[in-house]
Amino acid sequence: MSLRNLLSEVFGTGAGADGAEPPRQRPFFDLLLEAERELWFLVIVTMLIDVTLTVHGLQLGLQELNPIAVRVLETTGVVGLYLLKLGAILVGLSCRPLLPARYTALIPLGLAIPSVIAVVNNSLLILWVLA
Repeated sequence: MSLRNLLSEVFGTGAGADGAEPPRQRPFFDLLLEAERELWFLVIVTMLIDVTLTVHGLQLGLQELNPIAVRVLETTGVVGLYLLKLGAILVGLSCRPLLPARYTALIPLGLAIPSVIAVVNNSLLILWVLA
């Protein structure tokens, strides 16, 4: 599905030039549910990238600000960070059956948003240090 099609389904496009009725808008949660598999993929990829960038940033002299991640790094090292991310995914997966089926995609969305923000933040910090 192209971005144009997705946006037209979410926001509607109005009547066409031929005067035809616009397509019915689909509820946001239905569209989100269709993308649940892709959201889980995004969660896994961004979490792996986040840990990789965190380790690279630490090697460049940056500091980890998350106190839980600092403690995990001190006790178990880098493997612990990967296990911490795996734990977050497992908690999300275990909570999934507790939600009505229509809202299950909110779990990977809720995990993906902070992960994407962390990847962007780490990338910018590393670029700043290297510049």
